[in-house]
Amino acid sequence: MEHLRKVLAIDPEHPQANANLGVALARRGSVDEALPLLEKAAELAPLDVKNLINLAGALTEKGRPAEAVRRCRQALVIDPEYHDAHNTLAVALVTTGELDEAIPHFEKALAADPESVEIHYNLGRVLLTRKRADQAILHLEKASGSQRPAVLATLADAYAEAGRFPDAVLAGRRALSLPWPPNERQAAESLRARIATWESRSVAGR
Repeated sequence: MEHLRKVLAIDPEHPQANANLGVALARRGSVDEALPLLEKAAELAPLDVKNLINLAGALTEKGRPAEAVRRCRQALVIDPEYHDAHNTLAVALVTTGELDEAIPHFEKALAADPESVEIHYNLGRVLLTRKRADQAILHLEKASGSQRPAVLATLADAYAEAGRFPDAVLAGRRALSLPWPPNERQAAESLRARIATWESRSVAGR
Protein backbone atom coordinates (compact mmCIF):
# COMPACT_ATOMS: atom_id res chain seq x y z
CA MET A 1 0.00 0.00 0.00
CA GLU A 2 2.86 2.36 0.77
CA HIS A 3 4.38 1.81 -2.67
CA LEU A 4 0.99 2.23 -4.37
CA ARG A 5 0.51 5.57 -2.63
CA LYS A 6 3.93 6.64 -3.90
CA VAL A 7 2.94 5.68 -7.46
CA LEU A 8 -0.26 7.72 -7.18
CA ALA A 9 1.65 10.68 -5.78
CA ILE A 10 3.67 10.67 -9.01
CA ASP A 11 0.82 9.69 -11.35
CA PRO A 12 -2.67 10.06 -9.83
CA GLU A 13 -4.20 8.90 -13.13
CA HIS A 14 -2.54 5.47 -13.02
CA PRO A 15 -5.54 3.09 -13.40
CA GLN A 16 -3.93 -0.06 -11.98
CA ALA A 17 -2.46 1.71 -8.96
CA ASN A 18 -5.87 3.20 -8.16
CA ALA A 19 -7.46 -0.24 -8.56
CA ASN A 20 -4.85 -2.12 -6.52
CA LEU A 21 -4.83 0.35 -3.64
CA GLY A 22 -8.64 0.41 -3.64
CA VAL A 23 -8.82 -3.38 -3.46
CA ALA A 24 -6.22 -3.49 -0.66
CA LEU A 25 -8.13 -0.91 1.37
CA ALA A 26 -11.45 -2.65 0.82
CA ARG A 27 -9.99 -5.97 2.00
CA ARG A 28 -8.73 -4.21 5.12
CA GLY A 29 -12.24 -2.90 5.76
CA SER A 30 -11.55 0.73 4.76
CA VAL A 31 -14.36 0.85 2.19
CA ASP A 32 -14.90 4.62 2.51
CA GLU A 33 -11.31 5.24 1.51
CA ALA A 34 -11.38 2.52 -1.15
CA LEU A 35 -14.47 3.68 -3.05
CA PRO A 36 -13.05 6.87 -4.65
CA LEU A 37 -10.00 4.91 -5.82
CA LEU A 38 -12.10 2.12 -7.29
CA GLU A 39 -14.39 4.64 -8.97
CA LYS A 40 -11.34 6.39 -10.41
CA ALA A 41 -9.96 3.09 -11.72
CA ALA A 42 -13.28 2.29 -13.42
CA GLU A 43 -13.36 5.77 -14.93
CA LEU A 44 -9.78 5.53 -16.23
CA ALA A 45 -10.15 1.98 -17.62
CA PRO A 46 -13.88 1.56 -18.37
CA LEU A 47 -13.38 -1.67 -20.34
CA ASP A 48 -11.53 -3.45 -17.52
CA VAL A 49 -14.17 -5.78 -16.11
CA LYS A 50 -12.13 -6.48 -12.96
CA ASN A 51 -12.20 -2.79 -12.09
CA LEU A 52 -15.97 -2.70 -12.51
CA ILE A 53 -16.46 -5.79 -10.35
CA ASN A 54 -14.12 -4.58 -7.62
CA LEU A 55 -16.12 -1.36 -7.54
CA ALA A 56 -19.43 -3.26 -7.51
CA GLY A 57 -18.32 -5.37 -4.55
CA ALA A 58 -17.37 -2.28 -2.56
CA LEU A 59 -20.66 -0.58 -3.44
CA THR A 60 -22.64 -3.57 -2.15
CA GLU A 61 -20.60 -3.62 1.05
CA LYS A 62 -21.25 0.09 1.47
CA GLY A 63 -25.02 -0.43 1.18
CA ARG A 64 -25.39 0.76 -2.41
CA PRO A 65 -26.44 -2.49 -4.14
CA ALA A 66 -28.49 -0.84 -6.90
CA GLU A 67 -25.34 0.92 -8.12
CA ALA A 68 -23.46 -2.37 -7.81
CA VAL A 69 -26.03 -4.08 -10.03
CA ARG A 70 -25.53 -1.39 -12.68
CA ARG A 71 -21.75 -1.81 -12.61
CA CYS A 72 -22.03 -5.60 -12.86
CA ARG A 73 -24.32 -5.31 -15.86
CA GLN A 74 -21.76 -3.03 -17.49
CA ALA A 75 -19.10 -5.69 -16.92
CA LEU A 76 -21.29 -8.43 -18.40
CA VAL A 77 -21.87 -6.39 -21.55
CA ILE A 78 -18.08 -6.36 -21.99
CA ASP A 79 -17.56 -10.01 -21.00
CA PRO A 80 -20.77 -12.08 -20.66
CA GLU A 81 -18.83 -15.10 -19.39
CA TYR A 82 -16.87 -13.39 -16.60
CA HIS A 83 -17.90 -15.53 -13.63
CA ASP A 84 -16.91 -13.00 -10.94
CA ALA A 85 -19.34 -10.57 -12.54
CA HIS A 86 -22.15 -13.12 -12.27
CA ASN A 87 -21.33 -13.86 -8.63
CA THR A 88 -21.00 -10.21 -7.62
CA LEU A 89 -24.22 -9.37 -9.49
CA ALA A 90 -26.04 -12.21 -7.72
CA VAL A 91 -24.89 -10.98 -4.30
CA ALA A 92 -26.05 -7.45 -5.13
CA LEU A 93 -29.42 -8.76 -6.39
CA VAL A 94 -29.91 -10.67 -3.14
CA THR A 95 -29.24 -7.46 -1.24
CA THR A 96 -31.90 -5.64 -3.29
CA GLY A 97 -34.35 -8.49 -2.67
CA GLU A 98 -34.35 -9.83 -6.24
CA LEU A 99 -33.72 -13.43 -5.20
CA ASP A 100 -35.20 -15.23 -8.18
CA GLU A 101 -33.10 -13.16 -10.56
CA ALA A 102 -29.98 -13.86 -8.47
CA ILE A 103 -30.23 -17.67 -8.72
CA PRO A 104 -29.24 -18.09 -12.41
CA HIS A 105 -26.28 -15.74 -11.91
CA PHE A 106 -25.06 -17.83 -8.95
CA GLU A 107 -25.48 -20.94 -11.12
CA LYS A 108 -23.51 -19.34 -13.96
CA ALA A 109 -20.71 -18.41 -11.54
CA LEU A 110 -20.72 -21.91 -10.08
CA ALA A 111 -20.43 -23.52 -13.52
CA ALA A 112 -17.12 -21.69 -13.93
CA ASP A 113 -15.94 -22.30 -10.35
CA PRO A 114 -17.66 -25.51 -9.15
CA GLU A 115 -15.52 -25.83 -6.00
CA SER A 116 -16.26 -22.37 -4.62
CA VAL A 117 -17.48 -22.70 -1.04
CA GLU A 118 -18.74 -19.12 -1.02
CA ILE A 119 -20.88 -19.51 -4.15
CA HIS A 120 -22.33 -22.84 -2.96
CA TYR A 121 -23.16 -21.20 0.38
CA ASN A 122 -24.72 -18.10 -1.15
CA LEU A 123 -26.78 -20.11 -3.63
CA GLY A 124 -27.86 -22.53 -0.90
CA ARG A 125 -29.07 -19.68 1.30
CA VAL A 126 -31.13 -18.18 -1.52
CA LEU A 127 -32.66 -21.53 -2.47
CA LEU A 128 -33.59 -22.12 1.17
CA THR A 129 -35.24 -18.70 1.33
CA ARG A 130 -37.26 -19.67 -1.77
CA LYS A 131 -38.40 -22.87 0.02
CA ARG A 132 -36.33 -25.11 -2.25
CA ALA A 133 -34.79 -26.99 0.65
CA ASP A 134 -33.69 -30.15 -1.18
CA GLN A 135 -31.74 -28.12 -3.72
CA ALA A 136 -30.35 -25.88 -0.99
CA ILE A 137 -29.04 -28.92 0.90
CA LEU A 138 -26.99 -30.07 -2.10
CA HIS A 139 -25.12 -26.77 -2.18
CA LEU A 140 -24.85 -26.26 1.56
CA GLU A 141 -23.43 -29.76 2.06
CA LYS A 142 -20.69 -28.92 -0.46
CA ALA A 143 -19.95 -25.73 1.49
CA SER A 144 -20.03 -27.40 4.91
CA GLY A 145 -16.47 -28.67 4.66
CA SER A 146 -15.34 -25.11 5.37
CA GLN A 147 -16.31 -25.69 9.02
CA ARG A 148 -17.81 -22.22 9.27
CA PRO A 149 -20.55 -22.04 11.90
CA ALA A 150 -22.83 -19.91 9.72
CA VAL A 151 -22.65 -22.46 6.89
CA LEU A 152 -23.45 -25.37 9.19
CA ALA A 153 -26.27 -23.44 10.86
CA THR A 154 -27.83 -22.72 7.47
CA LEU A 155 -27.43 -26.39 6.49
CA ALA A 156 -29.21 -27.33 9.72
CA ASP A 157 -32.08 -25.00 8.83
CA ALA A 158 -32.28 -26.56 5.36
CA TYR A 159 -32.47 -30.07 6.83
CA ALA A 160 -35.24 -28.91 9.16
CA GLU A 161 -37.13 -27.31 6.27
CA ALA A 162 -36.92 -30.65 4.44
CA GLY A 163 -38.23 -32.48 7.51
CA ARG A 164 -34.87 -34.15 8.23
CA PHE A 165 -34.82 -33.23 11.92
CA PRO A 166 -32.14 -35.70 13.13
CA ASP A 167 -29.78 -34.34 10.45
CA ALA A 168 -30.73 -30.80 11.45
CA VAL A 169 -29.81 -31.53 15.07
CA LEU A 170 -26.44 -33.01 14.11
CA ALA A 171 -25.55 -30.12 11.81
CA GLY A 172 -26.70 -27.60 14.40
CA ARG A 173 -24.59 -29.22 17.12
CA ARG A 174 -21.56 -29.21 14.82
CA ALA A 175 -22.11 -25.49 14.26
CA LEU A 176 -22.32 -24.80 17.98
CA SER A 177 -19.12 -26.76 18.62
CA LEU A 178 -17.18 -24.22 16.53
CA PRO A 179 -16.02 -20.77 17.66
CA TRP A 180 -18.49 -18.05 16.68
CA PRO A 181 -17.47 -14.43 16.08
CA PRO A 182 -18.50 -12.15 18.98
CA ASN A 183 -21.05 -10.32 16.81
CA GLU A 184 -22.82 -13.63 16.01
CA ARG A 185 -23.42 -14.84 19.56
CA GLN A 186 -27.11 -13.98 19.35
CA ALA A 187 -27.36 -16.10 16.19
CA ALA A 188 -25.73 -18.98 18.07
CA GLU A 189 -28.28 -18.72 20.87
CA SER A 190 -31.09 -18.66 18.33
CA LEU A 191 -29.68 -21.81 16.76
CA ARG A 192 -29.52 -23.47 20.17
CA ALA A 193 -33.26 -22.82 20.62
CA ARG A 194 -34.05 -24.22 17.17
CA ILE A 195 -32.05 -27.35 17.93
CA ALA A 196 -34.23 -27.97 21.00
CA THR A 197 -37.32 -27.76 18.78
CA TRP A 198 -35.82 -30.12 16.21
CA GLU A 199 -34.90 -32.62 18.94
CA SER A 200 -38.49 -32.72 20.15
CA ARG A 201 -39.73 -33.24 16.59
CA SER A 202 -37.16 -35.99 16.05
CA VAL A 203 -38.49 -37.83 19.11
CA ALA A 204 -42.10 -37.25 18.06
CA GLY A 205 -41.38 -38.68 14.62
CA ARG A 206 -39.93 -41.95 15.92
